[in-house]
This record gives sequence, C-alpha cells and structure tokens, in this order.
Amino acid sequence: MAAATGGLQHWGDYLAITLYFVVVLSVGIWSICRARRSSVKDYFLAGRSVTWWPIGLSLFASNIGSEHFVGLAGTGSASGFAVIAFEWNAIILLLMLAWIFLPMYFASGIYTMPEYLSRRYGGQRLRIYLSVLALATYIFNNISTLLAYVERPNSVGTLADCTFIRVGGWEALYTKYMAAVPSSVLNQTFNITARCGFPREDAFHIFRDPAGMDYPWIGLMLRTSLVGMWYWCANQVIVQRSLAAKSITHAKGASILAGYLKIIPLFIMVMPGMIARVLFPDEVGCATPEACEAVCGNTAGCSNIAYPLLVLEVLPLGLRGLLLAVMMSAVVSTLTSTFNSASTVFTLDLWRRFRKRASDVETLIVSRIFVVILCVLGVLWMPIMQNAQGGQLFQYATAITGYLQAPTCAVFIMSAFWTRATEPGAFYGMLGGQLVGIVRFVLDFAYDEPSCGEPDTRPPIVSQIHYLYFAEIQIAVALCIAIPISYMTKPLPKERLAGLTFWTVKDKLQEHIARANVTSTNLEYIGSEANVKDVSEDKVTFEVENSGSDEQENGLDLDIKKREEAPEPSWRLWLRSLCGLPPKGSAQAHHHSLKLVPMSLDETPFWRRITNMNAVVILVVLGFLYGFFA
Repeated sequence: MAAATGGLQHWGDYLAITLYFVVVLSVGIWSICRARRSSVKDYFLAGRSVTWWPIGLSLFASNIGSEHFVGLAGTGSASGFAVIAFEWNAIILLLMLAWIFLPMYFASGIYTMPEYLSRRYGGQRLRIYLSVLALATYIFNNISTLLAYVERPNSVGTLADCTFIRVGGWEALYTKYMAAVPSSVLNQTFNITARCGFPREDAFHIFRDPAGMDYPWIGLMLRTSLVGMWYWCANQVIVQRSLAAKSITHAKGASILAGYLKIIPLFIMVMPGMIARVLFPDEVGCATPEACEAVCGNTAGCSNIAYPLLVLEVLPLGLRGLLLAVMMSAVVSTLTSTFNSASTVFTLDLWRRFRKRASDVETLIVSRIFVVILCVLGVLWMPIMQNAQGGQLFQYATAITGYLQAPTCAVFIMSAFWTRATEPGAFYGMLGGQLVGIVRFVLDFAYDEPSCGEPDTRPPIVSQIHYLYFAEIQIAVALCIAIPISYMTKPLPKERLAGLTFWTVKDKLQEHIARANVTSTNLEYIGSEANVKDVSEDKVTFEVENSGSDEQENGLDLDIKKREEAPEPSWRLWLRSLCGLPPKGSAQAHHHSLKLVPMSLDETPFWRRITNMNAVVILVVLGFLYGFFA
C-alpha cells in the first residue's frame, strides 16, 4: 500500500499547463475575430451545418465533466461497478434521441426545449416555468459540480494503462480490491461489525439487491431509463448539440458515435477509481469522519480524491501536467456546452419574452452577462454540495437531476406520445411532481447522512426510500395529476399538432406552418409584427407591418428588407465585434437569425440502412456487456 505524497513537481508539468492556456486563449481570440456568427442562429446552433462526427464527439464531451472523471471514479472506489449503468443505458437513450425525438424537434423548427412545449400546447406558462427550472438545474447541478473539482488533475487511457500495470491486471484487481481495507479497521480501532471501511461484497456486479440502499437494480434500471430519457432526449445541453446537425442522417450518426464512446467510462473512470482504493486504502477508503477530514477536509468521505491521487502518485513526473491539461480541456468543453445552452434558454425563452424587439447584439451581450451570473451562483452553492450524498459527487449529481427533472421527463413523454394531453394537465402534473421532489431535496440537505455504524435518525422519506426509487414516485405523481386533468380539459385539434408529436411528425408542411402559431411564437424574435399571407410547399409569404412591401421566404431563412441606416458609433461597432457580429448594414447583418421552415427529414436509402444497422450492432454490444458484468 502506498502513501499519498506527490504533486506537480516537474517543469514539464507547468509547461504543459501553460501551453494549454496559450492554445485556449489563442483559439478564443481567433473565434472572436472571425466574425462569422452573423446571427443568433449561427451563435446558438452553428448555422445547423455540422456533420455527424463533431456532434458525436460533442455529445460525449458535453456529458463528461468533473462529475464523471472525479465522480465516477469516486463512486467506483466506494461501491464498484453498478454506477456504470448510468453510462451504458445512455446508449439506448441516444438512439431514442435520434430516431424518435429529433424528428419532432426538427419538424417543429424549435431552438429550445421550453419552446417545444410552448409549440406543443400553446401559451407561455409551460415555457417560462421550464426555462426557470432548467436554469435552476444548471446552477445546483451542472455548473457547481463542474467547478467543484476543476483544479483536480486527470487523464484517460494513459492513466488506465499505468494503473492496471501497477495493480497487476484484472484478476489482481478483484483480489486486491476486496482486501482494500483502511489500516484503522485492520488495527481494530473502529467498529468492524458494521463493516465500515470494507469494500462491498457485490462490488463487481451491476445488478444488486432491489431492496438494498446502495444501487438497487430495479431502481437503477428505471432511473437511468426514465429520468435518463429527460437528460438525453429533452435536456437543452444535449439536444442543442444534435439540433446543429445538417440533416437527420448526420444526427443519427452522431448518436451512434456517442453511444460507442459511452462504453469506455468503465475502463477509464470506474476501474481506475477502484484501483485507487487498492493503492491508497487509508486515503480513498477512510472509514471515520475524523480520518476523512484529516485526509481531504470532508467528513462525509474522500472517495472523490481517487482519480486525482492516481495522477499525482502513479504517473511519471512531466506527464502529470499534460494530463491535467486533458482534464481541464474536458471540463472546459462541458462548461462551454452548459453555458451555451443555459444562455440560449435564458435569452430566447425568458429575455425575449420581455424584450420582444431585442436586437442580436443585445441578445448576445445579455447571454454573456448571464453566463457570469451563473458562474457566481454555482460557486456559492459548492460548499453545500460537497458534503451531500456521502461526499460522492456522482450520486449528488444524479440525485439532484432526479428531484428537479423527473416530472419533466413524464411531461415530455406524455407530450410526444399522447395527443390527448393538454396544457393544464402537463403544467399541474409537472408542478405537483416537482413539489414532491423539492421536499426531498430540502430534507436531503437538512439532515446529514449518518456515518457508518451510527443510527439513522433521518425522516423515513429520506432514510427508507432510495433516491433512485424516489424519481419513479415523482413520475407517478406527475402522471396521476396530468392524465385526469387532461381528460377534464379541452384537447387541441389534431391539425394543431402537426409535426409536434411522434404520431404527427410527418404531416404536411403547410399544415405545420399555417397552424403552429408561427406569428406569435417565431416572428416576435424578429422584432416585427407579421401575418402569414400565403403558404405553399416551397415558400412562405408574409405581410410585415410598416415595411411598405411583401417579403418572401426563399429556402429556410426569412429575408428581411434592407434599410438605409446611419453609421453606428464606435462603441457599438466594438460590441458587435466582441459578439462576433458583422457591422450593421452589411449583407451578413441582414441574414436572419431564425428558421421558420422545419428541417427536412428525408434520408437516402443507403445511409438510412447504414445508420439502422449500426444501431442494431451497438445494442448487441450493449447486451453482451450487461451479460458479462451483470
């Protein structure tokens, strides 16, 4: 057994970190000077022109952050393999995103998930409520967990190889992990009867006692499938990556690539965390609050230091800085996706509700200011977060997601597959389910989890109901409220749902545009009041007030009449440059921000067969993995 003593001690480590910051800063300055983000559409969706492989990598990178590198390894060190179900079930959900949900999103021409619910049901209540809820999730979960351990060094394949060599291979890992007990327990200075500090006997199994309080397999499968469906199919951070695809075929290819990548966290995150416990049992597996506080300053446990310890102790001098840069790159990538999605929701779903004539410059400036505010709120929440869920970062992230978003998942499923669902049913169902979740959320932080061997005095709703099962209770509450209210309220006419549900996604284009609330939902982004004048298969003609003439949409973008304007002052030019926008009055400046016509769902037969076959292959691989590690 080793003692933790290392750190960044070599000039090569600092050189690698310095080069990383230089590269990031250079890319940032270059992207600002490029000035190719000529509209809100270009800024938030990359002009919807991205191919499958960058989106696939982005889907994986947007999901992988501190709560994975640090959290998965930490939970692996404390509990073993079961946590990998969160990653592997995501493969199925990624396929559902591409084959079921994205066709609806493409057909409805939406930018954000709150906007989809607004189109689906009409009105703005659900849109505003879901926007506020999404921003709360970003603060309490995404941003705070990403910032919590951004300073911790990390790596991927190289570290996994080094640690497996150090521990002696797969068979040695099993034997040594089960014997990785802190010296305080071996010396009988602590209560052995509660098996505090001992690894779990089922650590190398994914499916565990359904009535247990670790990872009950029924709760684990339901939670990763249902609430996971919200994360992968209705979460702005993830869906926004796929909405940038140039076609539905590229979106499917991206989901398949991301699905294959989701296999590897077991080998580069969970197993290295278990190896860390083998090498540093006194630190990673500390069994008493006093010992844990001495090791990492957290009385709840020190499992979250598993991965950093491997980097600082196992890797050779000079390589640690390089792998720290890898970790920082992963975290920055996820933070970028989170900030971009959060600012999209805030500016398009909230800010432009109150500032209907906001310009692109104003919108993009507000989005940047809002990102700064999110950072501040995330940092303020970090001290509270770090002691939650026994100090295991990944458990905290998954629990909070369930409390806040489980009912949202129920509403999205109902919205997509049940045409009889109504706005009052969806709203009150989601509200009721989330009120139940907020009660559990508050109680989790009001009552500390007892240390190993101590009596549990928490209320039964906390101590006897696992958070994995609690998410299903919230979904049931939401549906029990939403379904009766939907039957008691007037449903939307079928033609109003064109392109907005799984069953109506292929309805004719003119039905979608003429009846999908175009004038009130889409055109207020333009800053003009407009009315649909004529609809046909290949164009839409609008009357724009005070314009003096009719303007015609050609292709996918509405071309607004060019106007003669006085030169802008220098400070406004500077702001435009900072936001990546061209000077006002230029040809690029008149390129409109939003698409009003849905993206085509047509696919060539050859590539449709290729994506379908790959989807089947990855499901077979997933079945084999579950069978092997069950």
